[in-house]
Formats: sequence, structure tokens, C-alpha cells
Amino acid sequence: MGLRSLAPQLHVSFQNMNNQFNIKYPLLDALIFHKGNNWGEKYDERQTQELSKKHSALVSSSTGLSALAKVYFGSRLHDSWIEGINYQNRKLEIKFNEFTSHCFVDAICDEFELNIPHKNRVIPVTLSFLNLHHLSISRINGNNKIIPLSKQKFIPKLSEYLYDQIIFAESGKIVAGILFYTGLKGNKSYLLLELCCEEVEIIEAQREAFHKLLKGNYVEIFDLYWKKKQVGNYFDYSVAKKLIEENRKNQPLEGPRLSTDKGIRER
Repeated sequence: MGLRSLAPQLHVSFQNMNNQFNIKYPLLDALIFHKGNNWGEKYDERQTQELSKKHSALVSSSTGLSALAKVYFGSRLHDSWIEGINYQNRKLEIKFNEFTSHCFVDAICDEFELNIPHKNRVIPVTLSFLNLHHLSISRINGNNKIIPLSKQKFIPKLSEYLYDQIIFAESGKIVAGILFYTGLKGNKSYLLLELCCEEVEIIEAQREAFHKLLKGNYVEIFDLYWKKKQVGNYFDYSVAKKLIEENRKNQPLEGPRLSTDKGIRER
């Protein structure tokens, strides 16, 4: 029996999963409530690291995620803010200003004193969840229960990617929970997106955006950054600035033009 014919069963089984947030998504719970986080000290750093390590192993060994998707899951889009959402015909498409690449551009602009307005520093990547069998959005109440909300009303309120946890990812079936920040007041500041889909498609447009924004300059340092990023190195502003400072002597103010490809698409 094909996966499409199993859609009703998948939906029912997803709905019947435990609605206790810390049981269903222990990693997300730990990342929110780890020691030192303003939300509390429910988990120490060691527990959080152990859960993260197990999740990384699950993502790496998954047969349901492409090599490119594995670069972004494991909360690698943490702090990336949303530039656009499209949900229709069993497809959810979210375009992000990817945080690590945005930080890299911020560091380039500061290091070389480039006058590029911050609002224009959009370095996008798009995640598309295809052939959805389940999609829901919920808040977490004071008892750690998952409380469903209206998709039509609250999916457009999602603002910033925080953490993800893959529950299952084999060929043709991916089940995951993703925690988002909304900026709404009260108990809807953080919302949980739960989904079951057949495929995840990634469209990388960072290189094209960098090319347009920097007018084809700083090619070598971008390529060095990109190579490190694609093998899992994490970049925030300070890490990006250090990389640029260490390699600045090799960077001409004008360089060969970057490729103007329309983004890398992979499922």
C-alpha cells in the first residue's frame, strides 16, 4: 500500500501521539528549559548535549532527508527570521533570511565599512514541506500540554525559527516538530509547528543574494565561509568576523564575479 493511501492512518496516529510537550519533544523541551535559560533550570547542560547528540545522529542516519536538508536540520536555522510563508495544496513553503549568512554579511559590511542598509541584508533559503499528511500549530500551556490553535490565524504569525526535532525520517515519511518565536504577547510568544510530509525541499539562494548585494566582491572569503558552513560549522557574528579578519589580507576590494545561479534546489 502506498503512502498516499495511508494518509488517514498517518493523520490519526499523529493526533494520538502524546500531547505532553516534554514527552513528545524532549529535545525541544531541554533546549527551552536548560540551565541558564531565562525560562528555567529544568535541564543541565550535560542532559541537553546528550539529547542534541542523539538527535544529530538520527538526522545524519536518516534516509528520508537529502544531504542538503541534513545541513539545515538540527536547529541550524536557529534565529533565522521569516521573509514569507505560503501554505496551500498540501505544501508549506517558508522563506528565511538565513541567520548565519546574514551574520557573515554583517561582518563583511563592518570589516570593509560598506554602507548597505541592514534591511537589505537578506540572504535567503527556502524550506518546502511537500505532500503534507498532517500540519498543526499549537501553544504550550503552563502544564507543558500541547494546545492546538487555528492554522489559518497563527501560521502567518510565525516570525523566527528557534529549534527543530525530527521524530521520524525515512524515505517517503518525515515527522517533525519545529518551535518558532512569534513576537505575540503572553503564552503565544512561542508556537509549535507539527508536520508529517513525504519530502523536504531546500532551495538555497544565498550565493545569488550575496552576489547582488556585494556586487561580485569578496568572492574568496565567501567561498571559504560557505565551505565551512556546508560541513556543519556554526557562524554567528563573532565567528564570521574572526574568519574575515584572519583572511582579510588575501581579499581584494574587487574580485571575480560570483555565479548568478538561481539557487540550489534539492530534495
